[in-house]
Amino acid sequence: MHPNTMSGWRRALFVLYTETMPLHAWMLTSNVRKYYDLMQQSQWESPSLIRTMQAMRLRALINHAIAHVPYYRRLFTSVGPGADIFEVLRALPLLDKKTIREHIDYDLMSNNHDPKKILKITTSGSTGEPFVMYADQHQLEMRWAANMRAIEWTGYRFGDRQARLWHQTIGMSKSQIFRERMDALFNRRMFIPAYEMTDENLPSTMARMAKSGRLGIIFLLP
Repeated sequence: MHPNTMSGWRRALFVLYTETMPLHAWMLTSNVRKYYDLMQQSQWESPSLIRTMQAMRLRALINHAIAHVPYYRRLFTSVGPGADIFEVLRALPLLDKKTIREHIDYDLMSNNHDPKKILKITTSGSTGEPFVMYADQHQLEMRWAANMRAIEWTGYRFGDRQARLWHQTIGMSKSQIFRERMDALFNRRMFIPAYEMTDENLPSTMARMAKSGRLGIIFLLP
């Protein structure tokens, strides 16, 4: 058993948390637990096997883009099907925000996606203009699992008390707020409203975090 394998009450809480995902997380299902377990196992494989797996999945991603995304199909027109993966990647121009804005609504989305499993994501616009993108359910679930594994690399374990510096509920509907608070309950998470922090209330905020045992684990989110 690897040192970061989840067991005991943490595993029981984790199973309960993931089984109830539809109640407190947008577009996520209990599949996140399967992806998390697979990632926990695969990270201990040999470097050569990991590189082989990465190459296979990268090739599958490129083939999917060629077959189903008109924007990328045009870019890959001059690249042969047997070309080296890294040569294929070198042929790609950088995908910037301007290009996404110009193409997202007609040829940058795959032609076989399920609209019911697509989530529209909009940034806060801190750089001057809100940025709109889309993510499908599978991507969101894989990202959740990968994020959980990455956080555990810091020493955190699911079930540890935590504090999160965030806007918490700004711009959320009542149902979104309910989901967020339910999710926080499962994660034993305290919210520290980032936009309300001042030099004056910082000492009391730190004291509250220390008293609750959350001073050691703080998540800073955009």
